[in-house]
Amino acid sequence: PMHVGYETSGMAWLSLIGFLITGVGAPLLGLYAILLSEGNLFKFFSESSPLITGLWIAILVLALGPIGATPRCVLLSYQALKSFMPGLTLPWFSLILGGVLVALTLKKTAAIDLLGKLFSPLLLVFLLSIIYFSLIHPAPITHAEPLSWSKSITTGITEGYQTMDLLAALIFAVTLWKITKFYGFSKQETKKVYFYAMTLGGFLLGVIYFGLGLAAQSHEAILSTVTKDLYLNTMAYSTLGHVGGSMACLTVFLACFTTIIALLVTCCDCALQWFEKTYEAKP
Repeated sequence: PMHVGYETSGMAWLSLIGFLITGVGAPLLGLYAILLSEGNLFKFFSESSPLITGLWIAILVLALGPIGATPRCVLLSYQALKSFMPGLTLPWFSLILGGVLVALTLKKTAAIDLLGKLFSPLLLVFLLSIIYFSLIHPAPITHAEPLSWSKSITTGITEGYQTMDLLAALIFAVTLWKITKFYGFSKQETKKVYFYAMTLGGFLLGVIYFGLGLAAQSHEAILSTVTKDLYLNTMAYSTLGHVGGSMACLTVFLACFTTIIALLVTCCDCALQWFEKTYEAKP
């Protein structure tokens, strides 16, 4: 969203609407689709053959778990924290973080409690603080020529789709269904709680995305000197000094750490669902 806000200059608000359509709207549709399938990926993919269904689920779990997103998040976590731990190498950091993650995922309820009661609220506070102070202390504007209406919204829609959050939503939905069902609700109550949870999550995600995009637009001149992976750190440092720079690093770490935990938990749930489906007919 920061890249969209920076690239589209004065038309950022329109581009960000396009970004929300595919970056938030599409994942919400994915969550709702799994709700209709009652948290069952096999039911969701039931139009395909069993072989194709198993292949789709395997690709999703591997791409978002051990092969794709999870290692990427570990690397980003290290990059975010290495200035605080100059003597710690990536292999040692990965080993330590891996041990913590194994301990958390072995006790899934504890991991979910930490996500909901500590890490995610802290991440929201950091992100909203950076957005707020960046918006009330804008940097000089370069007055670049804004994109056309059609180009702006097309850019937003394309960038939002490239978050790949729709794919993540399909497997996160399995865990979301299991969590709501865990508390002993009836099927109708489970669907209602699930729907409220996905709506609240989508709203918060939309607020964060839109805020980051507008904040990036208000710091266009400063962000033009760095690559897009440094946008958040640069903007926070420009607004809040060293405190903001440290907050941005912790924000990136928390974003990656919470994502890894959620991915590991939900990938385990999907793998378990696959095994149950595969061996349900066997003694």
